[in-house]
Amino acid sequence: MERSEFRDDTGGQGVFSTERLAQLVHQKATLVRELHKLVSKQQEMIREQEVDLIPLLAVKQRVLEALSEVDRTMDPFRQQDPDQRRWPSLEAREQCRDEADQCEALFRQVLMIENDCTLSLQKQQQKAREQLQGVALAGQASRAYQRSSGAMAPPASQMDFVSEG
Repeated sequence: MERSEFRDDTGGQGVFSTERLAQLVHQKATLVRELHKLVSKQQEMIREQEVDLIPLLAVKQRVLEALSEVDRTMDPFRQQDPDQRRWPSLEAREQCRDEADQCEALFRQVLMIENDCTLSLQKQQQKAREQLQGVALAGQASRAYQRSSGAMAPPASQMDFVSEG
C-alpha cells in the first residue's frame, strides 16, 4: 500500500496512510455520535426545565475538545487531492466516504439541536424575567398598600398596649 505524504505544520515530514485517515474519520464519527446523545439529553433536560445542566455540559465540553483534536489531526488530509490517495480497495474508500457523510449529517443535526436548546433557554429566560417583573410589581403594590393603610387607623385585630400614665 502506498502512503500519502504531506508537510505538517511544524515543518517536519509526515507520512499518513489512507488507513490512518479511515481511523480518524471513524474516531470523529464516534465522537459526533456521542455528542449527538449529549445534546439530545441536554434538549430533554431543557424541555423538562431541569436546572442542573453543569455535569452534562462538562462532559459535552470534553467530547468537543476531543472532536476538535481529531479534526486538527485530519487537517493535513484536507490539503491532499482525494483522487490521489491510494486505498486498499474501492470498498474501503467508499466505506470511509459513507462514514464521513453520515458523520457530517449527524453533526448538522447536532447543530440544529443546539440551536433549539438556545432558543428554548432564551424563552425560559424571558419567561423568568417576566415572572420576576411581576413579583417585583406585586411587591411594590403591596408596599404601597401597606403605606397607605398605615396612615389610617390600625386594624381592629390589633390592640394598642401602650398606656399613658
